[in-house]
Amino acid sequence: MKVKLVVAQGVHEGKEIPVAGQQFVIGRDPQCQLRPASPAISKRHCALIIRGNKVYLRDFGSTNGTFTDGKQVQGEIELAHLTHIKAGPLEFRVSIEAAAPAPAAKPQPAAKSKSDSDDDFAALLLGDEAGAAKVPEGSTIMEMGAIQPLEEPTEKKEAPKQEAKKPEGDTRSAAADILKLYQRRPRS
Repeated sequence: MKVKLVVAQGVHEGKEIPVAGQQFVIGRDPQCQLRPASPAISKRHCALIIRGNKVYLRDFGSTNGTFTDGKQVQGEIELAHLTHIKAGPLEFRVSIEAAAPAPAAKPQPAAKSKSDSDDDFAALLLGDEAGAAKVPEGSTIMEMGAIQPLEEPTEKKEAPKQEAKKPEGDTRSAAADILKLYQRRPRS
């Protein structure tokens, strides 16, 4: 959607001011998009607000008011194409152009249907050479050295006493137990 303010009177009559963004503020404040140097314009006088495909005009409680087609704006109102706006000495017509319809899309080649891709996948799994690429040979498992069994102690020791079961949720003692197991493991 294209929205423009068209100057309705004065030396700049007919000049178009494009309304960019979703909010276009008119006022003397440096952060406003249109900053007339007139004392009849408040610091934040009014704003054009674009929501969806509609344009609204909101008066920010300006001292001299904002008018549409001769009626004072209280709060926010919806604008139509070529509505007349007066803010202090400024007068505009609002030009609202609907977005041009998107150009017709070029026909795309037919996408593979789900059943076609399922057939390709099944061919890959079944080893059908016609529909699938060759699966590489080899293993994804890392080669590891053989684990040496623990040596049997020469003298028999008493079986270790069962430690009292620790309460669940004790992460410190669980981590200590795991570390003990790994420290006893033979290294190669």
